[in-house]
Amino acid sequence: MNSDIIQGSLISFFALGALNMICHLILGGWFKIIIKNIQIAPMELKLYPALISYILMGFGLYYFIVFKNATTIEAGILGMIIAGFYEFMNFATFKNWSIVYCIFDI
Repeated sequence: MNSDIIQGSLISFFALGALNMICHLILGGWFKIIIKNIQIAPMELKLYPALISYILMGFGLYYFIVFKNATTIEAGILGMIIAGFYEFMNFATFKNWSIVYCIFDI
């Protein structure tokens, strides 16, 4: 694998992590309430699956957007597809997941 792809993926990984921290500070309390309503228990983050998710997202962001020199519109479409898939799978899987969560996140 090209070292530029690895380096770019790592930069994307850390950038996504930083953005997630900011979002967590802003929306973390609301999301914890949603999770507690769904699973009747407080949210507990599993570190390794979370890291794997961010590594995959960092690679995907870099490879499909930065490396391929995609437009801002193409990046937005890819983001909507990823967020939409996640939200609507949750809506399909969890009894108490709301369509409001889907619309808000996309």
